Amino acid sequence: MEFFSSSVESQTILLHPVDTQAAFLNVPYHFFYANSANETDFMPSEALPGVDGRIKLLNVHVVRMSDNSGVIIFVNIPHYVVDGTGFFSFVELWGTLCRAERMQDSELAKTAIARNYCFDRGIIARHLPDDRKPLDTDTLDVYTGFNPVADWLAWLSPNTRSQLLDRAKFSANIVSHTFRVSQQSLELLCEQVSKYMPGGQNPTPTHVFAALVSKTVARAHKQCDEKKLKLTMSVGGVFGLITHALKLPLRLVFGKEKYQSLNLLADMRHPLGLVDQNYMGNGLLPHNTKCPLDVLEKDTSPESLAEATAIVSSIYSNADSSLVGSFIDMISARPSCFTRPMVYLATHPKLLVITNETAFKLYKADFGNGLPEWTCTIPSFVANFVGFLPSPPPSTDIVVNITMKKQVMNYILKDEFWRSISQIVY
Repeated sequence: MEFFSSSVESQTILLHPVDTQAAFLNVPYHFFYANSANETDFMPSEALPGVDGRIKLLNVHVVRMSDNSGVIIFVNIPHYVVDGTGFFSFVELWGTLCRAERMQDSELAKTAIARNYCFDRGIIARHLPDDRKPLDTDTLDVYTGFNPVADWLAWLSPNTRSQLLDRAKFSANIVSHTFRVSQQSLELLCEQVSKYMPGGQNPTPTHVFAALVSKTVARAHKQCDEKKLKLTMSVGGVFGLITHALKLPLRLVFGKEKYQSLNLLADMRHPLGLVDQNYMGNGLLPHNTKCPLDVLEKDTSPESLAEATAIVSSIYSNADSSLVGSFIDMISARPSCFTRPMVYLATHPKLLVITNETAFKLYKADFGNGLPEWTCTIPSFVANFVGFLPSPPPSTDIVVNITMKKQVMNYILKDEFWRSISQIVY
């Protein structure tokens, strides 16, 4: 790594308001490398050199498995430094340089170092259009609504805020499961849903899948609520009846919950034309909407799924460069708004966040003994997070990581339609 170390030029990079939007998150992934050939020199420790305490923005743990059967590399980087694109580009480059050193291939190292990576946050402003599109009311509610708790958290120092969040125990009573859905099953489902799409729309498999997850989660929440009501009425006796009666005025004032708050995370590199610029800063663009529960809670079928898919497709199709410009204008005018999505999520137990990471380079980092056999993230620190990941090549299946409250997850695991299309990995 001496060639790499000597080529590093220290510099100060000013962050963009988009970077702050994920300031309370990290990007953590495990990379599992299997020693299938039982090599005695499999990923030697000297090929993964340590560093001193001067690096503060990177946390790496290397674990060698028993009998030298494999190596697990855990990498954790603050989200305000990079998003998935920058994270996996870094790990890939690190692997390439380690491989070049082990092979004593200076040309490979020079080629890797010569790659053009853009860290200039100013590139976002240079690619914004002049016109603007109005933001939807749901996004405005999250970022501009009255929220003194979020404003207080933003006022705290980063260290104090992180310590407070660590003690908040958002992760209490949540579980995470990983599922696998075959590309063939997903394409067949997409074909069936297409027959019922309004206006002859041709949905993408990703949109259909996001709609299916949204429906499955909404139906699980409904079953949880029904179970809680039955327990209140049966176990609580007179007290249960009184408790139920006391909630009626609140329902009359605020109304019965009619929507599922849905946050679909997308990448603004695409609408801004930055895909080929190797931009390493954050590009997260949240799409917030409310999906009617009377649509999501229906029995799952291709016909009812088409209704939900139409909503998801309309959200993604609205994400052009003009909408990106309006979003950036909004967060730039409100520097403290970065804590609002976190508080909104914590105070809305049925909000669902879906992120599509299938295009990220999870299986590109080769340290000299081949590509990882498996790559996965850790459970989210709060419930209601869903991530779509790629399968290990050459498979084109989709891996889905779902983090939910335990009681909600129990109903997801029992959902017949979900079980018919997915296979639980762990």
